[in-house]
Amino acid sequence: MERKRVEWVDTARGYGMFLVVLGHCLNMKQAPFQLIFVFHMPFFFFLSGYVRRAGKGIGRTARDGCRKLLLPFFLFFLLGLAVTLCMPFWGRVSAEGLLTDLLYAHPGNVHNSSVWFLVCLFFVNLLAEALHGATGALLPAGRQNGTQKIPKRFSVPGAAMQCVIVILLYEAGWVYTRARGSILIFGHHRLPLVLDVVPAALLFYYLGTLLKETGVMDALQRMKSAARLCLLALCAAAVFLVWRLNGYVNMHALVWHNPVLYVLGGLAGSLMLILAAMETEAHLPAWWRKASVWYGRATIGILGLQSLLIRLYLEICNRCFGRQLKMYQFGWKHTVLCTVLTGCVLCPALVLLGRYVRGAVLKAAGGDTPRRNEF
Repeated sequence: MERKRVEWVDTARGYGMFLVVLGHCLNMKQAPFQLIFVFHMPFFFFLSGYVRRAGKGIGRTARDGCRKLLLPFFLFFLLGLAVTLCMPFWGRVSAEGLLTDLLYAHPGNVHNSSVWFLVCLFFVNLLAEALHGATGALLPAGRQNGTQKIPKRFSVPGAAMQCVIVILLYEAGWVYTRARGSILIFGHHRLPLVLDVVPAALLFYYLGTLLKETGVMDALQRMKSAARLCLLALCAAAVFLVWRLNGYVNMHALVWHNPVLYVLGGLAGSLMLILAAMETEAHLPAWWRKASVWYGRATIGILGLQSLLIRLYLEICNRCFGRQLKMYQFGWKHTVLCTVLTGCVLCPALVLLGRYVRGAVLKAAGGDTPRRNEF
């Protein structure tokens, strides 16, 4: 049976992806940048947990992840390498630099670093599936009552055991962030393959699954618009308060500070975007809804292009117009120009071109595209 996409999920993902682009075009010392970084990457793991389909097994999860996550990672890595080699002012790329990019899943040497998310989500999916099998499952098959099989959506013992394991892993990850300065692995203070980010990512992923299976997300959809808007405002206020208390945070850089505040900020921001998406689905014009849904469905393509295009924008401004721009040190004029050019023009255009090519290949091969809201 074909699983239809949920509009507000794509809309929320579209809003989150636009914030990723905007965040990379801001000045890291200013409040808007730091507010976005409170929740923008936790949100994507939260939403991935929400759309997760448990019980596929480790083997199938790994195969799906290789096709949907690791393959795009390598394609965007090669794209970044090709562009870097074509840009004479970026210099040569050493073999050691390329191996470092691959080992730590952070292709900074080829100027396309944002795709670390794809590798991290691959391992989060595997770990979540392993927990699903080891704890009796969050979603058991059901119980028998006479001749009728009654589905049981939520298993308290299984959920409690998973919750304890996920929290312990998160605490262990937080301890590592505090001690990693004295730990060297292959000459670096990071774990390979962004495994040091996985504990925090898994916690947000699990929260997304938990709030879906306990009916919280359905309750949000049933709420009246006025109540949703009030809750949205409370979530926005919570994000602001957490930022004031916890300061600048960065999931990938392992800058989390207070572990409780970090989770609260990520959860509040995730719910804020989801509530905004639900309001969009209920009240905004059709053209806005279609645009935001399309943007959400193009998330992986935009994620893999925006970092590279932003760096190209900086180099062109510096080389051709005598500017002295640096990443994360934008002025407001260039924030607007780069966000519009990268996030609203070039990325969508290149994604459309890629889809056209992919569609032609699939049509020739007799394939089809997935309909579910999953990465």
